[in-house]
Amino acid sequence: MMYKFWLLLVIWLGSLSVSKAQQQDAMININAPINGKTVSFTEFLDALEKANDLVPNDGKLYDYIVKDVKVRFIQKIDKAGMDKRFFKNGPEIVIRPDLRISNIDWDPQFWLVPRNITFAGNVYFTGTNGIKALFTECRFKKAFAVLSNNGEFLDFKKCTFEGGFRMQRSTLIDYLKFDSCRFDIAEKVDYQTLNLGLEPRTLFIDNKANNLDMTVQYCSFDVHPKNRPNPQYFISLQNSTFSNLKFIKSDIKTSMDLQNSSISNNFQLHNTNVHDHILLFGLNINPLGTRMEWGLVERKIAYYDVQHKQLYSINNLKQIPLVIFNDLFSSYAIVYSAFKSQGNRYSTNQCYIEWKNVETQYLKKLYEKNRSAKTYFTYWMNVFLKVFCDYGTNPLKSLYMSFYVLLTFALIYFFLPHNFGHSRSNFYKNLQMFGNYLRHPEEFFSKMTQKQQDIGDRHQMVRSFVDNSKQNKAPFYFFLIALPDQILYRISKSSNRLVVGYTKFIHRLRSSGKGFLKFLSDILFFLFILTIVLEHLIMRALDSTALSVNIFTTLGFGNTDAKGLPMYLTVLEGFIGWFLLSFFSLSLISQLID
Repeated sequence: MMYKFWLLLVIWLGSLSVSKAQQQDAMININAPINGKTVSFTEFLDALEKANDLVPNDGKLYDYIVKDVKVRFIQKIDKAGMDKRFFKNGPEIVIRPDLRISNIDWDPQFWLVPRNITFAGNVYFTGTNGIKALFTECRFKKAFAVLSNNGEFLDFKKCTFEGGFRMQRSTLIDYLKFDSCRFDIAEKVDYQTLNLGLEPRTLFIDNKANNLDMTVQYCSFDVHPKNRPNPQYFISLQNSTFSNLKFIKSDIKTSMDLQNSSISNNFQLHNTNVHDHILLFGLNINPLGTRMEWGLVERKIAYYDVQHKQLYSINNLKQIPLVIFNDLFSSYAIVYSAFKSQGNRYSTNQCYIEWKNVETQYLKKLYEKNRSAKTYFTYWMNVFLKVFCDYGTNPLKSLYMSFYVLLTFALIYFFLPHNFGHSRSNFYKNLQMFGNYLRHPEEFFSKMTQKQQDIGDRHQMVRSFVDNSKQNKAPFYFFLIALPDQILYRISKSSNRLVVGYTKFIHRLRSSGKGFLKFLSDILFFLFILTIVLEHLIMRALDSTALSVNIFTTLGFGNTDAKGLPMYLTVLEGFIGWFLLSFFSLSLISQLID
């Protein structure tokens, strides 16, 4: 019996504490004195300010109810009241309690124009008719909600929203506009919206009633970093219908959700920086009326999986399940068609490249799941196309890659034996000739004299042509034909004379018998041999490059003079060259057709 007594006592005390907490949390309604009346705009705003006096500041939850009011422009009152404050401003007005403004019949011609007012509590417009409002330099410390209203326009200029903005089931004939506004959402948000059951939002539009014309320009959205991954704090415009949607020169530090919305006319994302993601799945837009730059959406196109509460984009490709890829492809297709309709080739190509990067990862995952030869080779073809020509969008890149391949093989040929060119035979022939100089200098000078004579004999035909042209008084261009050979002859003759003069100078120093001069001659001879080696290396590099070009372009492929391992490398390079040059041609033709 005592056990039952104590159990009943605990239950009774618990019920008392619960009922007390419910009484504390229950919303208490306080009606405005203008309810059921016809008032001026000035009197309406004065009634909102009187809420500070009528609502106790005792920690309980209160709603200040303004309802069933007709608001009309009364010139005698509003000219000295509302209009004067709107045009000349005035001291800040702070309205502390939560406001519930419902069933208001607004003047059919004149506007509600609050200015420099701080709303410390939640502000809800519900069931009003014919609203035309311009809020200027106002501050909303908690939520601002427009629910089930009919009106012409809502315009916010230089306003601050610390609790976000929400519009649902409302019709605005003209427009909804935010100009130079700030949305600052802190880490912990407690709006105490128990009566309406509304969770905090940044900018939330749920509009299916009519084609809304919405503009956001020169605005900033600063959501606390801890809240940014949460879809609740996205700019949520999903499942809505717009005639025009414009984001102009704004900074958005959160994600933007446009999924399953429709924009019939103009969609602009101009000079707007979205720091996180843009969700576009199911978005229906008019491609010809869309204006955006690729840099604004690059690496930001994403899909949100509601079931797993996870965002997927190109930034976390390895984590994307196979079933999600098609939804991501659909999002890229929307942006791609918009750029293509604009005639923006650069953005179209960049979007296509990122789209194909996602597809490449999809093929990799598909092969890991179902190992198919077709999938395997399709994946590697995508990888190859990405590396060498950006999936056919960049013909110049294939040329760059061709240049790198050509130089790589030229470097390999440089260190492997081949007989292409003349540097190899000339090098050892020259070394042997200058080596003989050390023992038989007279024989060396004789050979150099004979070499100079051979140069003159090779040039004899050119000299005969020039002399014959002079005798026949041929036109001047006859002499121009022989000019290159004349220049080469003089260079060869001068270089041979220089070598002979240099070696004779070394020989004189060496024959002097003095120790220092002999040492100097050895240094000069070493420098001479070093010059020959450098000449050989340069000619070897040129010959290797010429061989690589010859093979890469498949010109003269039947005569590569390559033996052993280089022979197999030439086959590989020829195949790569054919492949890359084909890609260059296809990419170029594709770009020309586009």
